[in-house]
Amino acid sequence: LVNATSGAYALMHAQTGGFGISNTYYLSYYSISELSGNNGVFAEPFEGREGLPPADAHFHLLSYGLPDSYAGVVWVKMNQIMLYATKNIIAADKLLVDPLMTDADKANILRLRGENYFLRGVMAHNAMNVFARPYWDEPSQNLGIPFDLSGQGELVARSTVADSYEQIVSDFKNAAADLPDELSNRTYANKPAAFA
Repeated sequence: LVNATSGAYALMHAQTGGFGISNTYYLSYYSISELSGNNGVFAEPFEGREGLPPADAHFHLLSYGLPDSYAGVVWVKMNQIMLYATKNIIAADKLLVDPLMTDADKANILRLRGENYFLRGVMAHNAMNVFARPYWDEPSQNLGIPFDLSGQGELVARSTVADSYEQIVSDFKNAAADLPDELSNRTYANKPAAFA
């Protein structure tokens, strides 16, 4: 469970198959959230653009072709990380009912379950920012994102915006309940991060 949780975090840095070397989740989400306002430019020119002015952020980020768009990377990685987090939550729930678990082991498993609730909530929240209409715009009718809460990796329908945010809030509440107030290692989530 420790390795699987670390692996879910690591997926944010892993490349998405079929995409370019710079297309990792965290770079893609940063690019969509910051550069789509067209108020910033990449530090280096795109491949094949040497000697030309910096590329228009709208042209690259909002392209229709999947290889030219960061949105595809965010969608693929969001679903992948959410699926892994769900599988880890299910595994943690199974371990927590094992009568042979010590109190120390149970505390560690609760923390790991909280980490995965946090990861799933963050991925879903970020995806809603990119792929859904704002909450004020008919949230019970507009589509949000899919939530595979069974961990089966099956195709599920997109939830409404209202249902998506209800699940996100639930994930962060569950994370806050399981996570410690602070961790000595600042790499992982804690209770204040879940509340934030």
